[in-house]
Amino acid sequence: MSTINITGPTKYDFQDIACVAFGLQTLSRQSGKLLIEATGGEDCEIHCDGRIVEIQVKGAGGKFGLKELAKYLSHPGNKVAGNTPLDRLLADKARFVVLVLSSRCDDATSVLVEGLGWKEKERGQSLNKTDAKTLIEAYAKPSDERNPSKLTEERDRHRAAVAATLTPETLAEAMRRVALVERLDEVAVTSVCEDLLVRAHDVPGDRTGDAIHRLRVVIKEAKGKSENVLPQIQEVLDQSSYGSLSPEDYVERGSEMVWQETLSQRKVLLLTGRPRTGKSNAARFIAARFQKLGYTVRVLSEVKEAERFLSEPGRSNRLAVLDDPLGGTHTEPEFIKLYQQLEDLIAHLRHDRRLIVAQSQEQLFAATNASQVGTLTVDGHPWHDLSQSAATFSAKIWSQQVAQARVPAELAQFVGHALLSGKLNLDAGSIRHLARHCGKIGAPFTGDQLERIAHERASALADIWRSEGLQPLARSLAIGTNAMVPIEETELAFLLGKGGDRLPGMPDSQFAITNIGGGSPEPSADQDYEEEPTLNQVELAGLDSLEMRRLISYPGLHQLNFSHPYYRAAGEASAQVSTQKQTDEALLVLERALFCRRGSTSKAAARNLDWMHDRLKGSQRRDAIPELAERGLKSYFPATRDLCYAFLLRISASPPSRTSAGLSKPSARVGNSDTKTRCIGDDVAGR
Repeated sequence: MSTINITGPTKYDFQDIACVAFGLQTLSRQSGKLLIEATGGEDCEIHCDGRIVEIQVKGAGGKFGLKELAKYLSHPGNKVAGNTPLDRLLADKARFVVLVLSSRCDDATSVLVEGLGWKEKERGQSLNKTDAKTLIEAYAKPSDERNPSKLTEERDRHRAAVAATLTPETLAEAMRRVALVERLDEVAVTSVCEDLLVRAHDVPGDRTGDAIHRLRVVIKEAKGKSENVLPQIQEVLDQSSYGSLSPEDYVERGSEMVWQETLSQRKVLLLTGRPRTGKSNAARFIAARFQKLGYTVRVLSEVKEAERFLSEPGRSNRLAVLDDPLGGTHTEPEFIKLYQQLEDLIAHLRHDRRLIVAQSQEQLFAATNASQVGTLTVDGHPWHDLSQSAATFSAKIWSQQVAQARVPAELAQFVGHALLSGKLNLDAGSIRHLARHCGKIGAPFTGDQLERIAHERASALADIWRSEGLQPLARSLAIGTNAMVPIEETELAFLLGKGGDRLPGMPDSQFAITNIGGGSPEPSADQDYEEEPTLNQVELAGLDSLEMRRLISYPGLHQLNFSHPYYRAAGEASAQVSTQKQTDEALLVLERALFCRRGSTSKAAARNLDWMHDRLKGSQRRDAIPELAERGLKSYFPATRDLCYAFLLRISASPPSRTSAGLSKPSARVGNSDTKTRCIGDDVAGR
């Protein structure tokens, strides 16, 4: 089978991110060193405990067999006949070789396959005698150059001489120190790095994009210098994790010390209030203080995720921040069950674990049938209501926003006085909105005018975006993200129609799979678009306009999301279905999001099935979302499949069984032909 070599910038991007992954893994090893292109042959080398691991990244498609393995093992040193990887393996039993491949190993080489996290050690299994003999013959094969140079002829003679000294047993013994990591590409390895940054190095999820960008720079600058690059990698991690949770320009209310003491003494801090009162920022501010005390902090949106994180064994101090676990803009379908899970989590919290919950009060009232926050407790823990803010706090936020949004002096003074005097009572989010839309406010100023603009309904904001030509961007952002998961610009471009019609997340071929307790084999996925989706200049200008008004933010490099639930609601309002054309456009965006290349975007789209279905329930297209969900049962991404199945369970009196839908229990699902799924799990399928 022929192979397609990856060349140019893409090849080196793949090599660089693979070096980043090995660097992140090696940091935990006390005596470890990582050298980048130290001798010009291998992409990187790991030195640890007297052992050397040579790592080469090979971005070629097709199958990887003994012929390809022989080619890599026979690569000579610079301007010499010998010093091939096989020469070094045979000469030094403390040396190992790892090949990171985009291709898939065939039957003969699959015995050498390992995961990306493989630690150097001699494995018990290796090539059989027949395959070892074939590999020796392939290694000794002369070059097929028509007019070989003198150096090429010397290299041919060298390989033939080495092969003549080898027996199948000797070669098989050396191959115990060779590992093949198959079927990886830049996207998959980037996901591995994201997972390592969050889980092993305490970098917040919204900072991983920036951290990876800076780590790539470190790798590029270290090439050929024969210097240990791990100290520079650690420096980037220190900069990415320190103080990262504390919101920029946070304005203290005066209750923060009480909240911190409550969390320290009682292990739990519960924050609530109306939307846009600053609950999430307050939770992150307190969490950042505990982060500086040595706590490992995770910001999560699902109770079960927090339960897993807080119940994992170990003695490390851990803090989970649950942001709107019952729903933010929209209440989660099973909010009563989620509230019960939250009660159980709080009741069984370990002594060295802490939990902060920030939840909009509407969902609390729905789950508990309460009418006042003051009557609500969870296992004896009260909810702290942020809805009522002191006038001085509101005035401080306004002063801060005046400088950032360049509010005219006369308006700034009028609003500031109205807030301090109590004539104008606005929550933190409304104050920010008022400042960012100060251009709409004309003299003479009135309190009614200010309140009307500050409390503009999300649908009204959606109408404004439509008049500005921003509806397609807002609609695609709403469908392809959720509060915790941003979208990459490439995927946003795909949702907007770029990159062709192929849906890489919807497989159209079969591959080998072991499906324990389940049904038939499922399709494999084509991870490529017809062409790389790219935002055009009009769309980029639209994003710039949204960012300048702080309606969207960039939590990572080329990753964006709505900056506040209010603006997310406006984005969802932009997904209008009043006409046939609007409905078709919204459904097309949802389809492309559900079956795009990026697992996190696909998972976010699957979580948005409920509110899209609610929009269409009373129309002639009421079956459109369930039909999409049924197609989603065959998605490449396990999390998407499970979310689509859960959606169908909620809306159908007779949903398909997991077996008839092609689903097994998620924990029992192992695709032995897809290393990306094995290596990075939920991150491929959406984190």
